[in-house]
Amino acid sequence: MTNSPLPYLLSIETSGDVCSIALLHGDEVVVEHSFSHKMHLSECFIETTDFLLKAGGIALNDVSAFAVGIGPGSFTGTRIGVTTVKVWADLYGRPLYGVNSLHALAAEFTGLEGLLIAPILPCRTDIVYSALYTVSQLTPVCLASAETYSLEELVQKVSAESPNGVLVCGEGCRRHGENLRGLLEAQGLNVSVVPTRFPRAGVIGKLAMRRFSAEEEGESAVSLVPLYIAPPPISMPKRSFSLVKPTLEL
Repeated sequence: MTNSPLPYLLSIETSGDVCSIALLHGDEVVVEHSFSHKMHLSECFIETTDFLLKAGGIALNDVSAFAVGIGPGSFTGTRIGVTTVKVWADLYGRPLYGVNSLHALAAEFTGLEGLLIAPILPCRTDIVYSALYTVSQLTPVCLASAETYSLEELVQKVSAESPNGVLVCGEGCRRHGENLRGLLEAQGLNVSVVPTRFPRAGVIGKLAMRRFSAEEEGESAVSLVPLYIAPPPISMPKRSFSLVKPTLEL
């Protein structure tokens, strides 16, 4: 049990291929770890969280508040993170803050004047999750809320804002970054692409800590749900089978 006057906040982000976990003490990130879970999130998530808490010198019941990235992103990954943090918040009676994962990506660039930030996360083969932000203030200001877009639809949405420049970031850039750059530059826009960014638990934690420090009420552990804005991918059977009516011998 800790006697520190500053609050501890545990932050979790599991919406993508990279899981990120961070422990904050006041406004400072004490320890943060991000790792590619390679579809084994449920096997290593709790163990890694326990390791980070021990590294920070506290137990789970010392945490004053919880934060979690709510997506959009992987259906299974987001559900694992959100459900786990909801259980912890309810068990210990702590505030819970859900943070849009696209918002967290935009917050990495706070202070850049005059740029439009377009974080993109993978959805389906030719579709991305995105939202549009300005970041001249302390907290990103959302101009267009999270939706699914084809690249052409996103270019149209960005162009309608008539920005001085566009910064595209996020895991979706690995597949679509250069194509999107070409389409935006064809509209006469100045474009920067930052492909290596993923939503970080440390950033999510700092956004949540501002709300906690301002004594803002968090989300209900009962009602908080992942941000699902597209139907889940459904794999159809690769082979079709026909039912043969048996012949009965009388």
